[in-house]
Amino acid sequence: MQASQIHKIAIVIDTNVLIKHISLPDILPSTGSDFSETYEVHTIKEVLRELRDESARNYAATQLPYELIVHDYVEEEYMDRVRAFAKETGDLKTLSETDMRVMALGLQLNEERGEGDRVQKEPKPLAEFRPKKFIEDYKRGESDSSDSGSSSEEEQSRRPGKNPKEGEGFDDFQEVKQKKHGDRKDHIKPQMPKVEAQEVKPVIETEE
Repeated sequence: MQASQIHKIAIVIDTNVLIKHISLPDILPSTGSDFSETYEVHTIKEVLRELRDESARNYAATQLPYELIVHDYVEEEYMDRVRAFAKETGDLKTLSETDMRVMALGLQLNEERGEGDRVQKEPKPLAEFRPKKFIEDYKRGESDSSDSGSSSEEEQSRRPGKNPKEGEGFDDFQEVKQKKHGDRKDHIKPQMPKVEAQEVKPVIETEE
């Protein structure tokens, strides 16, 4: 890779950019210079193979307002990192192989440019807001799930100004930080108290 290219901003695109004819020069921040002098656009061969309609294929082949750099291969180590990250967030089953290769190419380009330390290595902790009026019901849910592992709560805190309703009624909620983002066991459901069914005797009205 030439030294002049290292300083360009690498953009990795997926199939949607081509199917929807998204013009990157119109939506990316302008630096005052020509688009190709600031950005370089990358994708993988699998993305081009996913183009089914003729309009998208023609757009990719002849109408792009920039040069598209197509990669035939992505290093497997970056695929492994994407899979591990997606497993932690719970997205592994919903991402296609092409989706993951697009993300892996982004990681690979970051490493090649010496910017790997700017990439987040693991998901941020999941924060959940629970209505305080159901706090006892959540405790019952946590008690019921204790057989499958330790408590999911890393800490509980209230931080004014960060409520899901943008400042309104924050005292009605309790913030709970989870240890793992994608572990479904960490999402405790409130267990409502059981109400014993009562026998209802029919009332028979008699005419006088």
